[in-house]
Amino acid sequence: MRLPGGILREGVLQRDVRFRPVTGALDLELAELSAVDRPLPTQVTAILQVALESLAGEPPSAERVRELCVGDRQWLMRRLGVHLGLAASWLTARCPDCDEPFDVFVDPDALPARSPSAGFPFAEIETSLGARRFRVPNGGDQEALEDLGAASEDEAYVALARRCAVEPLDGHGLSAEDLEAIDEALEAASPEVAQEIGATCPSCGSTSSVSVDPYAFLSTTTAAVLSAVHTLASAYGWSEAEILALPRVRRDLYMEMVSAGGDAS
Repeated sequence: MRLPGGILREGVLQRDVRFRPVTGALDLELAELSAVDRPLPTQVTAILQVALESLAGEPPSAERVRELCVGDRQWLMRRLGVHLGLAASWLTARCPDCDEPFDVFVDPDALPARSPSAGFPFAEIETSLGARRFRVPNGGDQEALEDLGAASEDEAYVALARRCAVEPLDGHGLSAEDLEAIDEALEAASPEVAQEIGATCPSCGSTSSVSVDPYAFLSTTTAAVLSAVHTLASAYGWSEAEILALPRVRRDLYMEMVSAGGDAS
């Protein structure tokens, strides 16, 4: 696969990325990570580090995963859902006009992703301090903003602008207009995955937008994975390690045979 954006190395965007094969071991690791209560940016870094086999031609260290821009991280989380076979689903929405609930089918594999601008990962922005260059926000910036805790939204915008400025802004003030221009320019420069889809209410026929969470696919629980291990160990006498090493497709086929009263022969 190729990232929409990529990681800049010696003036070249490195975009190649590959997930680990889907086995019980990967399922279990991701389920255990998903059960940990921590801020979303930190959670995404941990999940992608485990799920990826390679990132921009190198092992996916936490630091490299943090280097990915926000749009690339969202794209990877959505692609991970597809990779795990947890892609298509039904969402329940409520019509803003008639207030009736209705179901919407969502296939993340078909949702579009906007390519970054030609200057990615940078954007030059006219500010009250003159023309300044900024890089698009990445996972490390998201984690740093989480560390600010109860900081106001304005404080968070200032902190992000200072982190993303190519030349230090220490000692210089940014106006509200500067912050708005920086936010808009960096958003336009970044790759972006669709987070809304159009839907028509079957009751009144009005159209509206339905939010699609790029992080919502991780529904597999630790109990579900271990239940499969228990079932197959009881049926075939295999060890936990042997079962978790199975590709998920084969594990699911064995589960179907056990449910049908068959065996591995």
